[in-house]
Order: sequence, then structure tokens, then C-alpha cells
Amino acid sequence: MQDKLLSEFDFYLPDDQIAKRPIHPPDHCKLMIVSRKDKTITHSIFYQLPEFIPENTFLFFNDSFVESRRVFVKRNTGATMEALFLDPLDKSKKQWKVLIRNAKRLKPGEVLYASKQPSIVFTFSREETNCILNSSISLTPSIFDAIGEMPIPPYLKRKADEKDKEEYQNPLGRNYGSVAAPTSLLHFTKQVQNNLRKKNVTLHPVTLHIGYGTFAPVTAENIQRKKLHPEKVYISKESTQAFRHAKANNKPIMIVGTTALRALETYYRSNMPEGDFTTTTDLYLFPPDKIYSGDMLLTNFHLPKSSLLHLVACMVEKEFLLQAYQEAIDKGYRFYSYGDAMLIL
Repeated sequence: MQDKLLSEFDFYLPDDQIAKRPIHPPDHCKLMIVSRKDKTITHSIFYQLPEFIPENTFLFFNDSFVESRRVFVKRNTGATMEALFLDPLDKSKKQWKVLIRNAKRLKPGEVLYASKQPSIVFTFSREETNCILNSSISLTPSIFDAIGEMPIPPYLKRKADEKDKEEYQNPLGRNYGSVAAPTSLLHFTKQVQNNLRKKNVTLHPVTLHIGYGTFAPVTAENIQRKKLHPEKVYISKESTQAFRHAKANNKPIMIVGTTALRALETYYRSNMPEGDFTTTTDLYLFPPDKIYSGDMLLTNFHLPKSSLLHLVACMVEKEFLLQAYQEAIDKGYRFYSYGDAMLIL
């Protein structure tokens, strides 16, 4: 099962089609429209998105902000190491689960210092397979801004810079907590939002703080257990009410991004309780699983063999989806976080 699930969702992508920077303006990227009903693939520009969306659509998006959680730390030897702060383990935000390159070199109890502010001290420990850093101060978004950088994906093969602080940030974000951007939103200029509202498309936020579960490579254990690393989800009373109303009245529902899709699919599969909805989700879907929470999905083009590609394939027949990906490659689409977009109808 594992080998088949991974091999069937593999494809070759030329390196020059990995988008290293976004298009400017961001709503001028390419937009592929995949119609499941007609089995057609057409091509447009993102600023024309509202033309393809029915009037009175309920649009749901992830409002999580990205924090500058890639932090370079120094050992007493002077050696520098890279740490990605994933999840706070206590309310004080002093104890964190982290990913550290070359963590095998570290011993429990070793002291590390933030390279940009050596007065901030970390103590390293391990809990089972997890690396833990205990900080001398609470690590808030403003502290991460001071000591860290934007956690752009490693396949960009470059360091984050000042441009990434704006370009890799969620333009509709309002809740800090992610270590990666909900990238399908990076194209959403105010003009696009205004044109959607002219069609009486209503925008409703959900929150999924993107962590290791979204971008970690798929493992045999993930497939066997049908679970990913857990991520925090919050959907307000207003958004759950809008979702339940849309479902009850057969209104069109559009979901922007795979992370918003995971949040809403988790809510749907939890029997859609009234009021605020707070949980952690480890939901991992792959064919022949089906999507029940939305009618339309806007997404970027994902990495081969990834859990995100598997999730999209629960909405589009696998062969048709891979045909669309090949056509995107043939037509020079730009892939991944800073790349072009796909609208599934």
C-alpha cells in the first residue's frame, strides 16, 4: 500500500519550474481551472478567479499568520545550528518542540544561544524522538521577529530575506501560529477580494496553525495509521454557523487551500457541532477517501508523493489530477509555494 500510494503520485518536475519568487503583482500568476463535471482543463490568470465562482458562494480560508520561527542558535564551541520551532509545549511558550539540523551532535542539558540575541538562552533536551528547547524567556511572535527568519521551504535553496517577510505572509491572516504559509492565499490581492464580494461571495475564516503535519514527508506509519502530526484547529462560532447554513441550504462552498480543507473536513467529520470549534487534527486522507466539506477547492501545485497531493486526489480522480499536473508542466506553470494556482470545480 505504501509503495503504491507514493509511486503513483510521483512525477518529474524540471528545477526551473520551482518558483523561487512570486509573480508581481501576485494576482497575475497563472490559474488552471479543472472541471470535474466536464472533465476539462482550461487556463486563465488569477485575477480572473471571480469569473469562475458562482454568486452567493461561501468561501472559507485559513487565517493563520506565519511566525519567523527559523532561528539560528550557537553552541559554546561557536558552531551555528538551525532550529525550526514547531509547537509550544506549555502556556508560557518557553518550552518548544523543535526540528534541529544535526541534532545528534547535541547532548541533553547543552546550552545554546540565539545568534541574533545571545542573551536569549536555550537548554536542549530529548523526549523520546522529539527535540526540545527550553527558552529563558517566552517566545512570542515579536521575539521570533527579532531572533528568527521566515521559514521558507528548503526546496527554494536560499536563505530568507526581507522580501519574504511580506511575500511569504498570509495577506488574510490575523492569528499567529504557523511555521509555513497557506500559500494559495498569497495570490489574494484586495482587488480579487473586492471582485469576489461584488458577486456576493462571503469570506469566512478558519484557523489551522500549519506545522510539521502539513509539510513532513509521508511515512509508512502515516499511511498505516492514517494519521499525520497533529495541528491546532479553531473555527469561530460565526464560521461554523456559516458552514452549517451553507450545507443545510445547499449553497456552494469554496475552500481556499489544503489546510483550510483539512480544518473543515475535520469539523464536518466531527458532526458539525454548534458554536466555537477547537481541536487538534491529525486527519490524513488519500484515495479512495472522499471530500464532503466543500464543492470547490483553490490550491497551489504540490510536491510529488506529499500528503497535500493525496488530499487533493480525494477531490479529483487521480488519473485526471495527474493529467492536469502534466499539462501544467508542459505549459510552463510554476510550482509549489510561490507558484501558480489550480481551481477545482
